[in-house]
Amino acid sequence: MLSERFLADSEIFYSNPEDYIHSLLGNEIQNVSYDVQDCVFPNGQIVVDVHYNKQINPSLETIYVEKKDLKRLNNQNGTYIFEYSDEKIPVCLIASQGALQGKDKFPVYIYEYNKGDKFYSYLARIRPEPLHAYSTALPATFNIKNAWPELIKDGKIKTGKINELYDEKQTIDAYQEEISKFDSFRSINKIVVVKDFKETMNSKANVGFLIDYRNLPNEDIYGHIVIIPHRRSDLLFYYPNSANIIYVDEINFIKDFMKFDATNII
Repeated sequence: MLSERFLADSEIFYSNPEDYIHSLLGNEIQNVSYDVQDCVFPNGQIVVDVHYNKQINPSLETIYVEKKDLKRLNNQNGTYIFEYSDEKIPVCLIASQGALQGKDKFPVYIYEYNKGDKFYSYLARIRPEPLHAYSTALPATFNIKNAWPELIKDGKIKTGKINELYDEKQTIDAYQEEISKFDSFRSINKIVVVKDFKETMNSKANVGFLIDYRNLPNEDIYGHIVIIPHRRSDLLFYYPNSANIIYVDEINFIKDFMKFDATNII
């Protein structure tokens, strides 16, 4: 049995603990039990320990919801309904007011919710970041099946266009902050956006690059690649380094990874 600890809004949690837990972990979990700790924070939050059986991978689909499209459900605090797709399928979102503040739209996961006593069959939960991370600068990172099993599962990648959350400048700033955490990148004080991989050659030691993943070459390259969630979906960080080789198999995986990541956000 698996366990997770959550900091929950007490009013939302106690209004419907089962729905709240499934909104966090998905409807695929089984044999759910929970313990509420004695401590209550001044803002009304509580600590909840949830125990459940192994979770089957939930739907990978992520969509963007506009705040104006949310309708409060039965005046319950933190429980909203929005309509999904042209079929206007009702989806229940459970979220604290703080999670919605300052945002006109936000990405959410959608899960099936097969409870006969509800008029909705799907739950949604907010994703802090819709995209995922990857890095060649960490040891033993690359293993296709372990790094992205869903990519291998169906053997094909959808097509579509992401609804971008971040622009180029925000992406540069986020990468600059991220690479400052790596000892091997401490000398970098400038990030340049390039359109052609050839522009990264014969570069200075203090310069890193952002490049569209589709412009990576179809061959082995030397250096490191870092991908963070807080980015424009097509931009990755590349730093040339003759001491590390990225083989073409990993290059191809990175391209598929980023394409799959972006086109599963609608």
